[in-house]
Amino acid sequence: MDKGRGALQVQDNFTTNLHITLFEYTKNA
Repeated sequence: MDKGRGALQVQDNFTTNLHITLFEYTKNA
């Protein structure tokens, strides 16, 4: 397993989830 790519995938997932969370928060505010 390529640890670099694995870490990048985790970062992408975290960023996507953060954007979704912020979107839901502002939509429901």
